[in-house]
Amino acid sequence: MADYHSPSVVDPKVPLVDMSPLEQLLLTHIYESEPADGGVYLFAELSVDTMPSVNVGKLRVAYAESLAFESRILPAVKLWIDKVSDAEDAEETDFDFDAHLDTYAHEVILQDIVRRSPTVSYFTIETAHTCTKMRSDGFGGSASLIHADGIEFQSTTGFLEMAISALNLPD
Repeated sequence: MADYHSPSVVDPKVPLVDMSPLEQLLLTHIYESEPADGGVYLFAELSVDTMPSVNVGKLRVAYAESLAFESRILPAVKLWIDKVSDAEDAEETDFDFDAHLDTYAHEVILQDIVRRSPTVSYFTIETAHTCTKMRSDGFGGSASLIHADGIEFQSTTGFLEMAISALNLPD
């Protein structure tokens, strides 16, 4: 059986002063993290967790403390909180983001931070795609550039297809 991994790094570190409590809670569940010079270094040793579970009680507190920040994630989190508010022991229930965040929600959160930040004008995410077996679909990489006006993405496969096409090389 082959195991696929996609280790990733976010650069530069995310300044703590630029993050809302909700963004910090979500990003540190989606990524592994380490404190770094007034910020947070985000990375994934195996893969970004696109389906993290966050305690609903902590989610409520972070949401309430983040209402003053402009963030596209706030309305979605409000819907999640309302959905579980009637659940028995909702404070102790983990909320699975699987059904609520798409794979790229972490990029949207990072873009919101860039839009508000007086010091950070972009983030990059570099990802390596590896596999424990020598399979052609298990290797490669990608890079994302997240800035105030957009999110740019390029995979190594996309780059190769574009280069081959530009050179009119036969298949």
